[in-house]
Amino acid sequence: MKSLPALQALCIVLSVAGCASLPGTGPSTVDVALTNSDNADALAREFAVVKLTPALADQLGEPAPQIIPQAFRSNAPSRSGRIIGVGDQLSIAVWESSPDGLFSTSEQKSTALQTTVGTDGTIFFPYVGQIQVEGRSVEDARRAIADGLQGKAVEPQVQVELTGKIGRELSVEGDVNHSGRFDVPENGMRLLDAVALAGGPAQPAYDTELTLLRAGRTADIRLESVVERASNNVWMHPGDVVQVTSRPRSFMAFGAVRQQSLNQLKTQHVTLAQGLAQAGGLNDSLADAGGVFLFRYESPERLRAAGVSLPQSWPKAGVPTIYQVDFRSPQAFFLAGNFAMQDQDMIYVANAPAAELRKFMQIILSPFVSTVSDVNDLN
Repeated sequence: MKSLPALQALCIVLSVAGCASLPGTGPSTVDVALTNSDNADALAREFAVVKLTPALADQLGEPAPQIIPQAFRSNAPSRSGRIIGVGDQLSIAVWESSPDGLFSTSEQKSTALQTTVGTDGTIFFPYVGQIQVEGRSVEDARRAIADGLQGKAVEPQVQVELTGKIGRELSVEGDVNHSGRFDVPENGMRLLDAVALAGGPAQPAYDTELTLLRAGRTADIRLESVVERASNNVWMHPGDVVQVTSRPRSFMAFGAVRQQSLNQLKTQHVTLAQGLAQAGGLNDSLADAGGVFLFRYESPERLRAAGVSLPQSWPKAGVPTIYQVDFRSPQAFFLAGNFAMQDQDMIYVANAPAAELRKFMQIILSPFVSTVSDVNDLN
């Protein structure tokens, strides 16, 4: 009987030493807390551990809005959109007062001709000859033709219409229903107009990303951000290229959840509570309800605005941030229901200390249980 206390002491010593080296799916709640302590090493202090509170949930619960760069913003197009360029297509109609003129007959008093501006910037018109139209407005071209017909046609009336501006086209490519090149009208076109002309996106707006290419610059933005913020619906320029890409958003769930997996954000707004539900919820036999963590990168400005303490000069554009939610408190369920998930988020649920101890005891006792079972089998 004297050996029993010694055996108990040995088990305690082994459990303390062994639990730290047990196999697991990630850090414990204590490990994460120590990462943010003053005693943590320099590498560990590069992480910001933020305990989620109602105030922080109000400020950081919604994703930071996407804003298209200033270089892609411009005012509404001016009337200079009527300027004719090389390759433009013109429709020219001429009316005469006489039924027997150059462009009229007894059956019709007008004739319509289609022409294209040549590489030299001119067009040919019957009885007028070559006319320089490049760089001129539609009205100037109309007057030039009318002046050239004076004395040749009978009281000519001329109408010029710009039917196609090759030099004022843009392209919409990728995951749309009808990709192609489209004319930028004289009164202008916005980004959503261009996507609509291409038949709209093949996938929902929240799963669609737009890449706008202009004069060597590139801007990426989610289609839903263009729909929700009018300032992102910028004016298009001739020569712009809009690449539409279906890019479903996703998040990962690790640790003591019922289903460790890569999950899609299936609706426009998915909260942390909904994300945990997609992963099957917490594993009752393993999870530490106080150790539910959300890993993501946040901007330093966004964290500082919410009152999170950071070094004055953060060396990186994004701060590796760990949000901790204590589900032992009923309030945590409301916080998780108001905290929005973002693309590439990671949910991690730590194992409870009791689960680690149970795992260790199973490893220690399994040889003895196996030996007793073997002896019973022999008997």
